[in-house]
Amino acid sequence: MTGNDYFIRWSRQLSRDGQLNRLVSRDSNPGTMTSIVENEEVETFANHEDEALAKPSYDPASVLGIERRYALDAAALLGGNEYLVSEMLDKFGETPYTEVEKTGVLWMAKHLCPNAKFLERLNQPESLNQRHLTNFFTPFHRERLPRILASALLYCSRFEDTDVIENLEDNHQRAILINMKHYPQVEMPIGEVQTGSSSMDKPVLCERVAFIYFRSEDDFPVPEFPAIEKPKSAARKISASLAHEKKMLSIINVFAILPIP
Repeated sequence: MTGNDYFIRWSRQLSRDGQLNRLVSRDSNPGTMTSIVENEEVETFANHEDEALAKPSYDPASVLGIERRYALDAAALLGGNEYLVSEMLDKFGETPYTEVEKTGVLWMAKHLCPNAKFLERLNQPESLNQRHLTNFFTPFHRERLPRILASALLYCSRFEDTDVIENLEDNHQRAILINMKHYPQVEMPIGEVQTGSSSMDKPVLCERVAFIYFRSEDDFPVPEFPAIEKPKSAARKISASLAHEKKMLSIINVFAILPIP
């Protein structure tokens, strides 16, 4: 490979939009190519700097890395059991939220609607429970909510816009936010909230679902799950598998589910 050929290959790697590659192939003057490369580098770094100033590189509330993967794996495991999801909804609708749980609901409700009057109304019922939150879903989706939620959990890790976030005021409270546009059986919006006092006020339309949960006390450091030892019998194999599944599910202790924009 000649020096000129090596330079052309190197120049192509620097080009992000193909423009440099096109110009280099037309001009054999080394001085001209050097000028093009320098200008391309300056422009590229300037663009990156502008992007960095325009928006933060990450959301400080985001849960990333292996903790995010563990949470989504546990969510998928939960979503594989539609009956369990249905039981959760029934259970959460029978028992009033504790003060700590209500704090988590209000934290997420700010994502739903940062309207002070709405948050005040949501905080008024002493017996606030999942039934109040289920009413935010549209009637169409309420009728088939367990199946919709189970599907959302089961496939949530497939999509890059599935977020896991943390309450910065209480890092034990987290939420998995799932964009329901990815699910063909779901009609948009999945929920809506009338925040004003008049029926003429425009409602807040929701396209995502938030699963609010308490993280496991053992989540820091992230738990290491040992490989399941090869059992000597089928009964032990089932027992070991169930124990492993139970440990995985303990990572996310879901206590509230609601639609958000």
